[in-house]
Amino acid sequence: MDVRVGDVLTMKKQHPCGEKRWQVLRIGADFKLRCLGCGHEIMGARSKFEKQIKAGGPVTITDENIIRYFMTIPEAASLVLQAASMAKGGELY
Repeated sequence: MDVRVGDVLTMKKQHPCGEKRWQVLRIGADFKLRCLGCGHEIMGARSKFEKQIKAGGPVTITDENIIRYFMTIPEAASLVLQAASMAKGGELY
């Protein structure tokens, strides 16, 4: 499979916003894609994508009912520090 960062992929099924084109943002153990219609970003396991493509599709990105939130490393670190500053002691998370 020859996909590079920056490539634009056209999916058979459109995103809820109506767009079918996705831009590849990251390739590695997983793929990160951005919808060119609304900017929604998704990630999926590379191994799963490759198996589904070799089998002739369809490629499932995620369950339609799931909601995922992504954050950068600085955002995650800030959230951990903020939570620690609010702790009174003894809480488990």
